Formats: sequence, structure tokens, C-alpha cells
Amino acid sequence: MTIINEKDSKVYLERLLEKYSAFFDIKKEYDYHGIKFSAYAYFHSLNEKYVLTRKANLWRAKAFEHVLFLEVDRVDTDLIEKMRKLIKEHMEPELVREGNKYPCEDHMYSYLTLVILSKEKIENDMIRAVRRFHFDKGYLFSFRGHSEAHIACVDMESELVYTNFAAREMKKTLQSVFEEKKIEAVPQRGI
Repeated sequence: MTIINEKDSKVYLERLLEKYSAFFDIKKEYDYHGIKFSAYAYFHSLNEKYVLTRKANLWRAKAFEHVLFLEVDRVDTDLIEKMRKLIKEHMEPELVREGNKYPCEDHMYSYLTLVILSKEKIENDMIRAVRRFHFDKGYLFSFRGHSEAHIACVDMESELVYTNFAAREMKKTLQSVFEEKKIEAVPQRGI
């Protein structure tokens, strides 16, 4: 059994944030509704098609992603429910709709992502809870897009990553941080 200390999760988080920094704006030490997150990452993309000039616009689509990084000792039922409540009651209305009835015009999608770094091993019932975690909300029959929750739990002790179905594509990126650490640990031989 590997003993994980706080420094290991900090190193992992720094390497992960370095990967995110290419496309995301990042704020460290982020306090959101009384919860102290290690970091917050924000992404916005605007795609549009027009003919000759921007005034002759055929279509526009805005995409957003909000990622909150949280370091905890262990993942339990209370934490999962707290994160579900945070998404439904705060992240979706404030970050996606910005307090309005619907998101901004030309909104295509918003991903509300939680990355939880657990120092202790994640139990099987919590792995099931993470995999079953679901939140998807459409606006005006999806004419104003939709928002979707992604959740990923990183088990620092066993170096495994668990995600819900919506976040399955994140797993490779999150797992690659562990792989980089293993490659650096292998001593290099001179010729």
C-alpha cells in the first residue's frame, strides 16, 4: 500500500492545472458558496459562420466549461450529494444562465465539471455513485443548448480515476498525469 501525503496531491494538481492552462483561464484557491476549491478553470469558445462580412452571419455557437478542483481526504455520500446540490442550485443557475431564465443567445453547451482528488482509497459504493452521477438540462427544447455535469474522482492512493458517463473523455487526461510521474521516476541511462 502506498502512503499518499498532501504534497503528492499538490504535485498532481499542479501538473493537471499545467495541462488545463493551455485552453483554460485558471484561478487558484477559489472560494465558491462556502466551499474552498483548490482551483477554478474557465473555458469559452465562440464559433460562427458568415458570408463576406460578419454582418451576414449564418450561425453562431457559444461553448463553455467551468471546472472546479477539490482536494479531500475521502469521498463519501455526503460529499457526492453536496456536489450534486452545488451543481443544481448554484453552478447551473449562476454560471450557465447567469441568473436569467435561459442562457445567453447562441448558447450551445455548458459543461459543469468537478474534479475531486481523494487522498484515501475510494470505496466501491462511492465508485458506483460517481459512475451513476447525472445532470443534464436543456433550454427551450435545446434551441438554447444544454448544460451537463461531469464528475471525476481521482484516487491518489491507488492512482486510478473514476468518472461518470458524461466525463468519460476526461479520464485519459487525468490518468496521464500519473503516467508522467512514473516516467519521470525511471532513471535515465547514459550511452
